[in-house]
Amino acid sequence: MGCAGRPPLRFPRTRLRLCTASRGQPGRRNPAEPRRLRASGGGCSVCAVQDGRSRDTTMALTPLGGIPSPTRSGDLDPGALLYLLRHERLDAQALEDGLYRSAGLAGIAGHGDMRVLLADPGPQAQLAVDLFAVRIAQSIAAMATGIGGLDHVVFSGGIGHRAPGLRARIIARLGWLGLALAPCANDAGATRIDGGSGPAIWNVAIDEERELAESALAWL
Repeated sequence: MGCAGRPPLRFPRTRLRLCTASRGQPGRRNPAEPRRLRASGGGCSVCAVQDGRSRDTTMALTPLGGIPSPTRSGDLDPGALLYLLRHERLDAQALEDGLYRSAGLAGIAGHGDMRVLLADPGPQAQLAVDLFAVRIAQSIAAMATGIGGLDHVVFSGGIGHRAPGLRARIIARLGWLGLALAPCANDAGATRIDGGSGPAIWNVAIDEERELAESALAWL
């Protein structure tokens, strides 16, 4: 199975452009200096950015890859798919429906609403939240390894921007990278939410719909 001669794969750039543009805050590093940041949001992806360019992302050929989402599986052992095809007698359509619509957080807890999961003390809900946080933390660590460190971590999107408890769970697993939250700033939804002693941590609100509209208008 080769890709030689096929059109190049293309990835959405909207959120990346918004995150890098929105991080124009006082006290930021010299713009000429390499910037390393990770962005996570409701779309459940992490992206490594260096010198203003995307260097790596958890998103693969389709949105199924990478971090588990509210209903999508995320990275999965290909052998599991073979098992379902052979032993559960699923056809391609049933397999696709399951991976896109009833896997991920919903496959663990019965639904993928992060607001409800965070408020639910039940073991399945907490397992889903913990898995989500661990996978994001693992992805941030992997991206930092790939580009030789990090200067900034940026949270954005529905889940990333609006869930201080989830941000705290993620950063708590990354203290060995020098990351630490300022709890009051994080809980208050401030823009800069780190403790000031390590890499900067940002909480950025973005408007993807407006950016998409403006980008489309530029082509008219």
